[in-house]
Amino acid sequence: MHQQMLARYNFERLAVGLSPVTPYGPGIGWDDPLPEGFNPQLEGYSFRASYMNIPDSVALGSRHILIGNMITNKERLNIAIARNYLEDLTGNRVELTIDKLGCCVEANTGSMNKKLYGNIHNDGHIVISKVNDPDGRYKIDMGPMSDTKTAARDPAFYRWHKFVDSIFEAFRGHLPAYTQKRSRH
Repeated sequence: MHQQMLARYNFERLAVGLSPVTPYGPGIGWDDPLPEGFNPQLEGYSFRASYMNIPDSVALGSRHILIGNMITNKERLNIAIARNYLEDLTGNRVELTIDKLGCCVEANTGSMNKKLYGNIHNDGHIVISKVNDPDGRYKIDMGPMSDTKTAARDPAFYRWHKFVDSIFEAFRGHLPAYTQKRSRH
């Protein structure tokens, strides 16, 4: 999905002596605090009064309702990948392709069954952007991950998309190997 952007980000990290980005999502680091904080310094940049700062080592916490849904949706996507089919709204099996998987991850109009597979990609943006106020009780503005204009400035953006790409890598891992004949085309 964001594979080329991640490749560039990792290249830049390696160029300054940092290790490649690690995934952060349900089942992959999700229960651990985000080690790197972020101060977007974007006052006056957006329609919001300000973006919140995220301190180092802040945990997502269990107060956000989407976390449980995302864990379930990830498991359902993994089952679909293992079975090589999705279920549509009526329970019919639909052959899994990378395009159909992408539609389910994005929950766009091509998604086979939004109720079953959810909206894992966009929900991740919301969960991470609400890290300081998961249930809204303190009325703290959402962080930069909530806005397409600013999301890529947050280091968590790349960790999140490394997780999202791991879903597609799992799918690719279930594909048959290329034959010599097929690789010539």
